[in-house]
Amino acid sequence: MDLTTLYRAVIMDHYKSPRNKGLIKQSPYHFVHLNNPSCGDDMHVSLRVEDGNILDIRHDGHGCSICCSSASVMSELLKGKSIDEATEIINDFYEMVKGNEIADEEEKHYTIVYKTDGEVFKEYSNVLVDIKTSLSYASVYSLS
Repeated sequence: MDLTTLYRAVIMDHYKSPRNKGLIKQSPYHFVHLNNPSCGDDMHVSLRVEDGNILDIRHDGHGCSICCSSASVMSELLKGKSIDEATEIINDFYEMVKGNEIADEEEKHYTIVYKTDGEVFKEYSNVLVDIKTSLSYASVYSLS
């Protein structure tokens, strides 16, 4: 199995069996609605943050497989992280999907993004017409 086939399998796994799907719309959860009218992606994210740490993150919505699977991956990547760590991971992710180099290999956020399912989206950076396709990551910015 080549790397592209593996990446497709990971994306489809998260698309067909999303992690942390299902919203909680009550206190102490923050609720964020994000959409991309240019492609129809529409995502809702709820986060529970205490003392600057993301205790829980949930999502629901519809869109392409890249959007929906990135929400699933995001929920796994950011749960348990501080807002500062999450912001760094998000910045690394955006740079990665735009095809830019990100932090030095010795830095922890590089390792987190590249040693998790987040790397699969690098292969598809050429099909991400609008970075908002991965819009679910932006939800954490609303808390900082």
